Amino acid sequence: MKDKPWFAVLAWPLRACQPNASVHPHTRSAARRQQRSEAAAAVLLTPDLPSGDTLQAELLFVPPDRRRRDLDNLVASMKGAIDGVFDEQGRDDRSLRVIVGLLAEPDRADSRVELRIRAATAAQRLALGM
Repeated sequence: MKDKPWFAVLAWPLRACQPNASVHPHTRSAARRQQRSEAAAAVLLTPDLPSGDTLQAELLFVPPDRRRRDLDNLVASMKGAIDGVFDEQGRDDRSLRVIVGLLAEPDRADSRVELRIRAATAAQRLALGM
């Protein structure tokens, strides 16, 4: 039987967190700090992350509108949030080996990022050389 993934709903990434955003480095740093603390607060009451030294994350992006977005940049823009999740859980994000990004239909009223984390399967660990 497949284990249920760990689940959290995070805020849509701030524009300043986007890798291609033309913002001052201090502004980007402040936005990442804000993103990190908001993500930590969002997972404050969630159960512990799955055990294991290799984890797989799935990020489902539900955008606020139909603009075209680069999925690689969206995943990169969540770095602060992922750091905040792992900090709050008392774990090192070094165990996160596989990150999958998916783009859903827009939801203007409730843009969000759904984060699911599960232990990597034996096949995934083998493919990673572990």
